[in-house]
Amino acid sequence: MLVLWALVMCSPAPLSWAHDNGPDNPLERDMVFIPAGQFVFGTNQTDSAGLAASMGIPKPLYQDSQPEQKPFLKGFYIDRHEVTHRRYRKFLEDLPTHPEYQILIEKLGYYAPPQGWQDTRFPEGRADHPVVWVTWFDAANFCQWAGKRLPTEKEWERAARGTTGRAYPWGNTFETGRANLPNKRGSKLALAPVGSFPKGATPAGVNDLVGNVWEWVDGDYTPYPGNRFQFADFGQGFKVIRGASVSDIGHFPGDFYARVLKEFAKTGYRQYADPDQGASDVGFRCVSASAPKGFQAASTFPNAPAQNNAPARSAPGDGLFGSSTPTTEAGLGTGADSAFNPFEPEAKLPQSGILVLTLLSLLAGLFSFLSPCTLPILPAYFAITAQTSRTRMTLNSFAFFCGLATLFVVMGASASLLGTILRDYLDSLTYWGGVLIFLFGAMTLAG
Repeated sequence: MLVLWALVMCSPAPLSWAHDNGPDNPLERDMVFIPAGQFVFGTNQTDSAGLAASMGIPKPLYQDSQPEQKPFLKGFYIDRHEVTHRRYRKFLEDLPTHPEYQILIEKLGYYAPPQGWQDTRFPEGRADHPVVWVTWFDAANFCQWAGKRLPTEKEWERAARGTTGRAYPWGNTFETGRANLPNKRGSKLALAPVGSFPKGATPAGVNDLVGNVWEWVDGDYTPYPGNRFQFADFGQGFKVIRGASVSDIGHFPGDFYARVLKEFAKTGYRQYADPDQGASDVGFRCVSASAPKGFQAASTFPNAPAQNNAPARSAPGDGLFGSSTPTTEAGLGTGADSAFNPFEPEAKLPQSGILVLTLLSLLAGLFSFLSPCTLPILPAYFAITAQTSRTRMTLNSFAFFCGLATLFVVMGASASLLGTILRDYLDSLTYWGGVLIFLFGAMTLAG
């Protein structure tokens, strides 16, 4: 068993829970639906001013986030808020029901709660503060217990940047007052309850993606595909954290502090940490491919924030996570503006098996490839692409595509031109065509 092996190695591992889609826990229902679509991921920006080098920052700015990509993601749900002490306590209280919990007791004597807790009791007055001092494995265990999972880097960045590639969750202009971030060198600001900075929410209503605490994501710290940057910490077992925190970022002089903070707070900035170590400013949130139990989908979203307006925050302990109405980046607004839209992405997709869908897609592709319209060009295609060199095959395939596309474009343009001529001289063609038919008829009658 994975857990038993992890215990032998004295390192925790994600537990496996028997329930599907998590317990029916009202605290886990407050999520935001992020529609499927293409978005901006990563960056092509460079540190041309040499800010990192001049400030002694060990990791060069931007280089581990290159190159910019535009991937397509399926729709998913993301927690509106970071996981709080109140939510994490439910997880700890449910742990003894896990079939492998006894192994944890026998090997470790306990399942370690976060620092500052006493068993399942969190520090007084901090029920709605983000839970911290949790390892990556603790975060993964919680999300799995809740029927969710940690977000991938792409999912986290999609929620934070939207489809337009925002530099910050609220827009492209950096404003410290929109998030719980250190405001000066030596800052000793404290963590705030989740949702305390509504002006820093995304247009869809996801709170605190920047500021308060860094957030674990489900990704190893490795270079993106196509990134040639050589960094010693790549592939060393570190996990990525995102979103900056309230902690002081260092003793940077004068205006350099604000400049460095502006970069650290960007939605594309990557930081990393040891997955076995928690910290006082590292928390997490979860995502799910489907809605949690008790989550009621609706065609309108009265609780969604209007454009450029922040959502109101419920009082702590009074419905903060109890809303069962989803919010989505599509369909913001109320009243007539949120009327039914037939082109709006569905919150719940069919639960078809991926294997069945894959086979159906394969059959559809084969039928298309073998259709009567396609068969005449296949000999030419195989003759051109059947080369020994992969590079040559790729170039020839591209050339074949360009040639075929050009042919169809020319044919379409010719048909359009011919149609225009026929339309302009329709009366004359009709008249002379009638005359011609009359002559042909007369010749037929005359023998």
